[in-house]
Amino acid sequence: MNLELVNDIQPLSFHSKIEDAQEVFKEFLVTHIPVVDNENYIGCLAAYDIDGMNSDVTIQSLGLDLEQFYGKEDMNEQEVMELMGRYDANMLPILSQNKGEYLGYLELNHLLAYFSDMPFMNEHGNIIVVAKGRVDHSFSEVCQIIESNNTKVLSGI
Repeated sequence: MNLELVNDIQPLSFHSKIEDAQEVFKEFLVTHIPVVDNENYIGCLAAYDIDGMNSDVTIQSLGLDLEQFYGKEDMNEQEVMELMGRYDANMLPILSQNKGEYLGYLELNHLLAYFSDMPFMNEHGNIIVVAKGRVDHSFSEVCQIIESNNTKVLSGI
């Protein structure tokens, strides 16, 4: 992954008060906050789960079901974007590949900035839609045909 992990928001623990979470949600405008036990990821607390709740109680005492979504450190940017979309989140906790330790998170804003720097997003060009049967040609064969005609393929979706 070419994106740098962010650690501006410290993850909460089960013993954190709801008041702490509400302050983080106000300050950082995120949809979720990671909850950890030592360095082990437990889940994500959603902003809508604690909206209007008593701020003196702890996360653990509420018995909330934390959302169980996260990325691994070796995921590509498209997989990260897919997970954020699936869980309607603007941040994604990233865990280590082997131990499941919390490493940091990725923000949707950074992901969008990364994609906006891609050549297919900021270079002028044409869009060609190619319809083919599944076994007619591979994508690399189609690219070879296009590039043999003195053009370039910048992206394929």
